[in-house]
Amino acid sequence: MAEDDATNAALAEAVLSAFGCSVRVVRDGDAAARAAQAGRYDLILMDFHMPVMSGLEATRAIRQWEADQATAPVPIVALTGSAMEHETQACLDAGMDDVLVKPFMFPALQAVLSRWTGWQPPTP
Repeated sequence: MAEDDATNAALAEAVLSAFGCSVRVVRDGDAAARAAQAGRYDLILMDFHMPVMSGLEATRAIRQWEADQATAPVPIVALTGSAMEHETQACLDAGMDDVLVKPFMFPALQAVLSRWTGWQPPTP
């Protein structure tokens, strides 16, 4: 997960961990691009606005690296505070696969996890 806001990152990490997911948090787009190149992830949650390198720039860098390495693309889901169509389209144009608008509810996050990783909620 790439999220520069410490509160948002901590909350999302806690929720994802409660869902049984292993989470690595980075605070800027450059760190996200480097992490994606250094390890294999099932899903990347990418904040739109971050310091050093935006989520769009980081996604482009990740997609270029994947193409150069001939590796399968990891799903990247944008985390954005805006539901504006032009921002959603910018995310998709950069190579992101989906958009999750913040603040999001648990069912929306669960749907994203299920759609892109096959994750299913634990049975009680």
